[in-house]
Amino acid sequence: ITESYATGNVNTTGSWYNGGLVGSTSGIQVTRSFATGNVSAGSYSGGLIGSLGASASTIINSFATGSVTVKANGNYGGGLIGYIGFATTVQQSFATGDVTLVGAGVSSGGLVGYSTDGTYTHNYSTGLVTGGGATRGAFIGNATGTLTPTKNYYNSTINGATIGVGSGANAEVIAKTTAELQAQATFTADGWDFQGEAPNGANDYWVMPQSAGYPKVTAIYPCYGTNLTDAPYANSASSPAGTRTAPIQICTPAQLAAISSNSADWGKWFRLGDNIDMTAVGFTAIGNSATPFSGTFDGRDFTISNLTIASGSDDQGLFGFVQGDATAVNGDGTSDGHILNVNLSNVSISGGAQVGAVVGKLNTGLVANVLVSSGTVSGSSNVGGVVGSNSGDIVAADASMTRIGGFVFDAGGKASVNGSSSNAGGVIGNNAGLAEVIYSRTGTIAGAA
Repeated sequence: ITESYATGNVNTTGSWYNGGLVGSTSGIQVTRSFATGNVSAGSYSGGLIGSLGASASTIINSFATGSVTVKANGNYGGGLIGYIGFATTVQQSFATGDVTLVGAGVSSGGLVGYSTDGTYTHNYSTGLVTGGGATRGAFIGNATGTLTPTKNYYNSTINGATIGVGSGANAEVIAKTTAELQAQATFTADGWDFQGEAPNGANDYWVMPQSAGYPKVTAIYPCYGTNLTDAPYANSASSPAGTRTAPIQICTPAQLAAISSNSADWGKWFRLGDNIDMTAVGFTAIGNSATPFSGTFDGRDFTISNLTIASGSDDQGLFGFVQGDATAVNGDGTSDGHILNVNLSNVSISGGAQVGAVVGKLNTGLVANVLVSSGTVSGSSNVGGVVGSNSGDIVAADASMTRIGGFVFDAGGKASVNGSSSNAGGVIGNNAGLAEVIYSRTGTIAGAA
């Protein structure tokens, strides 16, 4: 599992094996993945993974921020992982949610509830752990077999007298105050590899927020570091290839606008790293019929707000003209044409023919998991709240709803779509391709009779 995430809550009546991202698995590697929802369920529950079973797994550069509650005398609750039943490696990962075992259950931990033969390197937990009796630990509840930790931390300000490992060896599981855990020097002194320092390596696994806070995984939070305002893109200093494994990071309005003015990059892989407010920022559509956008843009469910395009030309939207292959995942600029996980709010976009908030003309390629919550889209013909004219694939597109788990549920919010000639639609103006799981609650749709 690589670069995956979940944001919804998990709530069951008490069933076993529940996680914010994965309920139960084994023999797996999880990399650069996270979950932010709360988990409230039965035994074997974790913020990221409920249970890792009878073969070795590896968890790297991953985290969970939601609370974990194990109900009705259940066992094994962890901020990151509830239960580890076989030798597993966990490194450069963290959990910040509270962990609660209700009743007489056992094995509660800020990072892991129960662990067998684990190797833990440079991880931390900060949540309050309650319940679990003698197998309650601020980091690991119950550790059996051979535990091999290296410089892991837990929050002693929050957990008071609760020790790092409730039952098992505590060496290299170290108590730190909130203040210490929000100071980079605490970590670098123990060999943690941070962005902006050299002695501990060049992998830059960790980054500190520019304001107060706990360290974050750099691969998931590229906009927290010193590269926030680099030009033209956030990570330009490292000369990213613009592929799936080395994407170009976008953190600021200027960096988003830079894509539109650098057509040589329209075949590359971009990743949004933060919410972006485009108020008073000049912007022209990315991609046109002469030079289509053929790369991939992954919005990662961040929101681009207040985007304004006022043009009399055809093919207008955040992306003007997109061309690629709906099934490709190359990320090398050859044939993708993918627009993924994009949220737009309060847009004002006008043009000629083929006008949409997300894409004006989807010639081929894929638009998936997108939301346009409010604003106005207008043009002469083929005008849509999401896509103006579609000859590609559109999956899970929503012109005003709240999206949960990639599907669309009624929630509210309205946008207006105005076409002066023909083919105006709440989601798609003119469709000649595939459209699945789409929803519109458009405020006004106006077209010529």
